[in-house]
Amino acid sequence: MSTLPTPSHPAPTEAQQLESALRDRLINSGEYDRLLILLKQRLDKTGWQDQVRGIAREQARGDNVKLLSLVDQVEPTAFGLIPAEVTQEMEKLMAEFVKKNVE
Repeated sequence: MSTLPTPSHPAPTEAQQLESALRDRLINSGEYDRLLILLKQRLDKTGWQDQVRGIAREQARGDNVKLLSLVDQVEPTAFGLIPAEVTQEMEKLMAEFVKKNVE
């Protein structure tokens, strides 16, 4: 059931509607899963996961480390360690998907 827009919940913009439609198509087409598998393969090939795991282990050696705190500490470094060529490849594949699916 759709709800009417209110001041606290305005109607989605055209850009938000397009983003939502693309996200749905990406998932429903199976392309999301394919890209996720490819991303994991590329990151594994570069040793990224091992690097991030090592950083997380170092950070977790403290007393009473909470999972969410650990994620907050490690996440920025992990994103920074993603090789540029992996990022560029994923961006290219996503751009191709958008180009094929936007009318």
